[in-house]
Amino acid sequence: MPNRNVKIAGCEFDFEICGVYFEVKGSNEGPRPGCLRTDTLKKAIANVALLKAVKPTACAVLVTSHIPVAGYGLEMLSIAIKAGYFQHVWEIPYGIYT
Repeated sequence: MPNRNVKIAGCEFDFEICGVYFEVKGSNEGPRPGCLRTDTLKKAIANVALLKAVKPTACAVLVTSHIPVAGYGLEMLSIAIKAGYFQHVWEIPYGIYT
């Protein structure tokens, strides 16, 4: 059973399962849904950076409806992945559960 709304490192993660922290970001609203908004992506990266500062071996997964494919968002996400912040990035299309 997942732990929901896990508070650690001054942040709140959506859930944690067996030591894997899930950061679920974005919505399907507006012209820049999901993590296409750089402020949304920055918050996800910052939360995981703080998690890694207190638990360096923690695993983190970013879940979003839209992954950036160009521009600053893609650059930020690529750097965060190369730095080892996210072990996985999952794009789950909006409406998959409806």
